[in-house]
Amino acid sequence: MSMKHLFKLFLAVVGIAMLANSALAQTQKKTSSIKIEGNYLEYTTTNRVSIITGKPVMVKDIESGLQLNCEKLRVLWSTNNSGIDKAYAEGKVIITITDKDGLHTATAGHAEYDGKTDIITLTDNPVLEDSLGWLRGAEKVLYERAASKFSAVNGKIQMEVKIPTPDVKKPAAPGQEKK
Repeated sequence: MSMKHLFKLFLAVVGIAMLANSALAQTQKKTSSIKIEGNYLEYTTTNRVSIITGKPVMVKDIESGLQLNCEKLRVLWSTNNSGIDKAYAEGKVIITITDKDGLHTATAGHAEYDGKTDIITLTDNPVLEDSLGWLRGAEKVLYERAASKFSAVNGKIQMEVKIPTPDVKKPAAPGQEKK
């Protein structure tokens, strides 16, 4: 076999190996770690539903810095093993999100997570708080996880924002000037 043919064969083998490696990389899914704790767990295999209760139930999404605490959590798992289709949190729901801007806390009586849209909807007196202030009075608060964005919907929305004021030196009173 000539050197020219060997080189063409080598290129073909390398090309096939690169295509196979690319196809393998595309079939491997990125995984994230979710930790769920509670005092009682029930899982039904026929409808792929988990019910977790405890004081409190705690869910930590290690990747995003999100933590959920509640009294009861019901999770509907996808049928194709892609994760959560829907999740419902009830009773003293507290969601904390830690990101580059600090700690954000959302509280409500009920929260619903939609795995297809990656949106958490808080209802039953939702309140948002962080180092900049608070928001309350909305019927619903939506948290779009991919965009790290909160939206307040309907109701009589009230908000208080803490605005830092610069340190301004007051002029000294007459006769009080430094000497």
